[in-house]
Amino acid sequence: RAALFYTTTMRACRVLLACASAMAASDYTPAFFWSANHDVGYGRDAQHLSEVNAADIERTVSALMGGKVAEPLVHKPPPQGQPDILAVFLIPDLHTDAIRKDGAALINLQQILQSSASSVSVPFTTRTPSHDLFGNAARVPADKVEEYLTAHPELVKNGASDLIVIDVAKGDQTGVAALKAHDAFVGRTSKAISRATDGNYAAVLTGAGSSWRGARRLTTATDDLPPLHVTPALYTGLAVGLILIIAFMSGFCCLFSLQTPRKFDAAVKESGPQ
Repeated sequence: RAALFYTTTMRACRVLLACASAMAASDYTPAFFWSANHDVGYGRDAQHLSEVNAADIERTVSALMGGKVAEPLVHKPPPQGQPDILAVFLIPDLHTDAIRKDGAALINLQQILQSSASSVSVPFTTRTPSHDLFGNAARVPADKVEEYLTAHPELVKNGASDLIVIDVAKGDQTGVAALKAHDAFVGRTSKAISRATDGNYAAVLTGAGSSWRGARRLTTATDDLPPLHVTPALYTGLAVGLILIIAFMSGFCCLFSLQTPRKFDAAVKESGPQ
């Protein structure tokens, strides 16, 4: 019975952990940062596995444009100056679980990250309903980017970093087909920006809109309070804690269900004659 209880408990623990991981991954959108020819402080083909919010992304972009440090992603001032253009690709319905499942479809993005002088992948970024990522920046539709670059050559020649936020349309495709279409657009547009700037550009690719479904805030006086983020580590801790509570209660009930006889009847046998 003990072996059966242990086996059942471990199976339930694995199921709960898998469910927790799936729920957590579906609430995140990935972000990819790269600089084609210059070290901007990310590291080379690095990974940042801690949670990053929308404000961190905006602060990182601002630091790159100003040549500053912005934890947790930019650990040192860019040693090679500022990029002429910093492009932000906002992809609709981009979720971490989809990238984990079908990330092989992003061939162009993988090549860009591996060949760039500085790049970092951030799989866990969050959004809040009240925060529009780069909401104050001018937007350029995806189908007008190359035309926009041709019409504004001063972006490269003005000696300052210029931000271009590119809104990628959702389109009719879904799943792997949508990822391939977005990947082809990012590869094509990155090459166009690289040609216009002689490689002196940086870029960010992340999900557009609000993808953090776990954040719930009241539209009352408490709206100024920060949202409560439930991270994968917290999901895992809750799942393991639930399993331990179930195991404890089962053992507790088994222990106290043991009962001794109410009385002991000792049969005394009379000894016969020797």
